[in-house]
Amino acid sequence: APLMQSRAGLNVTVGGLLTLRSDNQAFNSQLNLNGHTLRVANGGRVSVEVGSGGGDRAVFGSIENDGVVDVGFDLRLPTGGAVVTNRGDWNVTANAMTMTSGTFLQNAGSLDVTGAGVAFFDNSAFEMNGGTVSGRPFIRGSALRIADDAAGAAAFTIGALGGAQPHP
Repeated sequence: APLMQSRAGLNVTVGGLLTLRSDNQAFNSQLNLNGHTLRVANGGRVSVEVGSGGGDRAVFGSIENDGVVDVGFDLRLPTGGAVVTNRGDWNVTANAMTMTSGTFLQNAGSLDVTGAGVAFFDNSAFEMNGGTVSGRPFIRGSALRIADDAAGAAAFTIGALGGAQPHP
């Protein structure tokens, strides 16, 4: 599929709307932060959409969310060592979001996996530090850490990748 990849030279702050979508064909729509961070400010929104043609959606790098992230189409978060910090609203409503080899920090706000949405955290770490989690994200071959003072509701499905759980 044709590729549309934007590369960042600095941290990127979203105070309005940033949409990852393809139209007219199955274009790949990707954001490569080149070691920088995507910051979704309070009042900002990132929307991951199918558009009319499908294609791959990916964000390469770390994300700090204080606004809204709406995942309505498959999204990959494939960067080893990346940290996704959620203090806003993160909604997975269709298809799959897959994080590999990074860390997702649920610090406040909500992670909602609803409808036909599926969230996979594969060979990663998920830290429940605050806020709420709904819809049972899959923690596969990954570390799950729940802070002593995490008081919000959360449920997870924990399993292995390739038949073996690598973390004790």
